[in-house]
Amino acid sequence: MDRDAIKERIKDYLREHPDKSAREILRFLASEEVEVTKKQVNNILYTGSGKEFEKVGDLPPRWKIIPEKGEDTTGPANGTNVAE
Repeated sequence: MDRDAIKERIKDYLREHPDKSAREILRFLASEEVEVTKKQVNNILYTGSGKEFEKVGDLPPRWKIIPEKGEDTTGPANGTNVAE
């Protein structure tokens, strides 16, 4: 699976499950049989930091997506629409 496809899987996961660590994201991807390393996950997250992903906390860093303009982020995990 290429980097862009992995990034989209991460974004989909974080839409439903915000505030996850790289290790938790890696576990999810492994459960979906996506072959990826923690180093690759961290690279995707930190490269997209401030643009596509937001780091929450430090030890361990937890991640959520930055909604695209007009994107509805209402979901079971947060229950509110932060796109307004």
